[in-house]
Amino acid sequence: MVRFVSVCGLGEAWDHLESGGTMIVNISDVYSNHTVNRICDAMNDHISTLDGAIYDGCIGYKMNKRPNSKALDGKEGVFCEPMWVWKKQ
Repeated sequence: MVRFVSVCGLGEAWDHLESGGTMIVNISDVYSNHTVNRICDAMNDHISTLDGAIYDGCIGYKMNKRPNSKALDGKEGVFCEPMWVWKKQ
């Protein structure tokens, strides 16, 4: 997971975030090859270890089904992804 966070640049982004700033990360667990890859909990656990990190909540991001996504075949309607909110002391 730390490798994933490094590839995404979250640590570098956090380093550049000023005190009092807010980081919002739009990412969700991924379903692929009949497996749910749970990345949100691990990502949030990692961010919580960063200097001055304070978890501020989660906001739902309303969206349509992703084009070419087969994960929700046959389902219609409104879908949501989480947007994780972190503040830096």
